Amino acid sequence: MTILQRYVSREFLKIFGICITGLLGITVLVDFFQRIDMFVNYPTPVRWKFLYFALKMPQFIFYITPISMLVALLVTLGILNHHREIIAIRCGGVTLMHLVAPLVALGALASVLVFVTNEFIVPGTASQLQNVLDIHIKNRPARSIFRQNRIWFYGERNTIFNIQLLDPVEKLFEGVTLYRFDPTGKRLIQRIDARRARYLRGRWDFFHLTIRTFLADGTIKARSFHRQRLRRPEKPGDISQYRERPEVMNFPALSEYVRKLRRSGFNPTAYMVDLQAKLTLPLLSFIVTLLAIPIAFRARSGGSVVASLGVSLALAFAYYIVISLGISLGHAGKLPPFLAAWLPNFFFISFAGYLWMDLEK
Repeated sequence: MTILQRYVSREFLKIFGICITGLLGITVLVDFFQRIDMFVNYPTPVRWKFLYFALKMPQFIFYITPISMLVALLVTLGILNHHREIIAIRCGGVTLMHLVAPLVALGALASVLVFVTNEFIVPGTASQLQNVLDIHIKNRPARSIFRQNRIWFYGERNTIFNIQLLDPVEKLFEGVTLYRFDPTGKRLIQRIDARRARYLRGRWDFFHLTIRTFLADGTIKARSFHRQRLRRPEKPGDISQYRERPEVMNFPALSEYVRKLRRSGFNPTAYMVDLQAKLTLPLLSFIVTLLAIPIAFRARSGGSVVASLGVSLALAFAYYIVISLGISLGHAGKLPPFLAAWLPNFFFISFAGYLWMDLEK
């Protein structure tokens, strides 16, 4: 790396550090004020509230890194342009491609680090975050035990649900077992095993089920039904909030979950979109690097830093609008999962390629 490249990289890293620190602070403040009523209504020890935000940091960093890259690049190159250093560099015979090569490499490195964070850190912290929020801040009992693709849920009337797979959109449940206990909670009085269950108009329909009743004298009565409708106070929303969410699963775990949903006859479209998004979202840092560099060089000499910030915010806003729209259309089944997750990136990569065509070699 030449002296000139080290100089540009050093200036970029300084501004990037300021950007990511400032955005991280703003994000924490916004999240705090959004949840201030929760902190007031649940006067728990302060250490749990600090732990709550500490566990959220990896998620915050995942989302603000691309914006920080974009702002830092446009501001760094904007300052060089404003001071006419770019003109001096070009007059010295140094090509722009040579100048920005380290910045492109840093953008690629940022994408790799974001992907690693999302795969190995975010799932664990997201799971702990939910535990801290439910148990230590809201003082709720531990109503479920998380397992990959399996849920234990403590319901009403001394009943425990065990569910192998669920589809919260269609309100379908696969592999359902209910354990009913007596009022003391010490003796099992009934067990219901069903191949599948569906919630409809306030009632539960169980299919291919066996009901075993455990009498006080130790005998067991078993009855089998093709279909049985039972009225239960629990609703799918009460249970689905405890399901394994995409953000608490890494790519292999989510991929296996999609395969199990498909084998069980569920529609895995929404999860397939989230699976592809685990690959596309980390690429944002690299793509915004490819976008920001030619945009910065297209600005006129002496352009203000304020203008660079304006372009940064407008471009980031447009980028996130397109990505959110694509993922939403994918979740709704209007676009195939691959296109829903990758089409926004293909579009902006093509746009970046068009801008780079005019960049001096």
